Amino acid sequence: MAVEAAQRGVFTIGVGDHGNEVGFGRIADAVRDVMPHGRRCQCPCGGGMGTAVATDVIFPAVISNWGVYAIEAVLAFLVKDPNVMHSPKLEERIIYACLNAGGLEAMYCSNSFVVDSTQGESSVAVVQLLNDLVRLNLQGPTTGVAH
Repeated sequence: MAVEAAQRGVFTIGVGDHGNEVGFGRIADAVRDVMPHGRRCQCPCGGGMGTAVATDVIFPAVISNWGVYAIEAVLAFLVKDPNVMHSPKLEERIIYACLNAGGLEAMYCSNSFVVDSTQGESSVAVVQLLNDLVRLNLQGPTTGVAH
């Protein structure tokens, strides 16, 4: 889709964590030189490297899902609507739905409640934290010593 978007002049953002995701084509040489497996795809499916596709912006993150959630939080803040964020409960449902549909956790290729080597609860907590940050920063000042 990033290739099609580029052909149509649509702004694109690639979010990734280990260099093999779509978008890392913007820094493909660095990925090949720096990442431990940068010269060979580590995908369980044996598919091609995402480094072949560049996006306008590459947003590296420790865990790509969390990078996307950070962008989601920024958008929620910019449009002043905390409902743009998905909920922690939905995050948990998404992870389980992927696993129940036969998806595998990427680091261990297992069906455990794990997201890129972290417990699923950590992803749920990241979503909660980002929801709180958006909500708190959209609220007006309140009374109290800390305000």
